Amino acid sequence: FDEHNAKYTNAKSPNSSLAGYTTYTYNSMSGITNATIWLNVNLATSNAQYILRHEFSHALGLSHTSNVNSIMFATAN
Repeated sequence: FDEHNAKYTNAKSPNSSLAGYTTYTYNSMSGITNATIWLNVNLATSNAQYILRHEFSHALGLSHTSNVNSIMFATAN
């Protein structure tokens, strides 16, 4: 645990009220090399599945969009 925290000290959720949060390491030669996804444990199962899909998309390199109908919209509806 201590080794993990030492390695990923900059990869902690900045706000415990978030539904989900993703951090990743990007290398210009090989792209995204690893990602860590957090989900709020207090989410209903259906919400958790939606948020996990959204965060997994971040782990693949997608960013937020202004389209409210997109899974990549910043706020879950």
